[in-house]
Amino acid sequence: MKRTKESLKTIGERLRKNRKSKHFSQEEVAKYIEVDHTTISRYENGVIDIPVSTLIDISNLCGFEPRSCFNWESDGLDELQKLLEDCIKDKKIIKGNTKSTQTPIYLSENSIDLVMTYELLKNNPALSVKTLRSLKEDIILQIEMEQGADRMALYNRLRAYSEQFSEKSGKKV
Repeated sequence: MKRTKESLKTIGERLRKNRKSKHFSQEEVAKYIEVDHTTISRYENGVIDIPVSTLIDISNLCGFEPRSCFNWESDGLDELQKLLEDCIKDKKIIKGNTKSTQTPIYLSENSIDLVMTYELLKNNPALSVKTLRSLKEDIILQIEMEQGADRMALYNRLRAYSEQFSEKSGKKV
């Protein structure tokens, strides 16, 4: 019974974090799913169990993946997207690093534009989580084809670049 309470509390905390990160109030969420705002508070405090259908409705409204409230394994797509965005912002991968022992990562202007466009669109409340996920998948697929590498190889190369530049700047990844 103790584990269940801990799990509910963890799910609730993650739900609150996701809701707040998208700047939604408990009242707005409650109105959307047609419950009292105290019910949202009770979900977020782990007092009551949140039905899966309700979690999906809230995640669609707020624009996050329902699985982010659980300890489920990720397919790595979100982290790969974040690495791409960070590397492009910091100009780490556009032209590669000739002093590096890593194979340079060159992205076409089209791929860079796609990643940056996604970054702008991901906070648009009019776009569903499903639409954003599909867009992200298409962008990563294009970059995989452009690089001639599968997702894991691309992820490892980006991670190595990110770590290498972070060490030089003293920034933690």
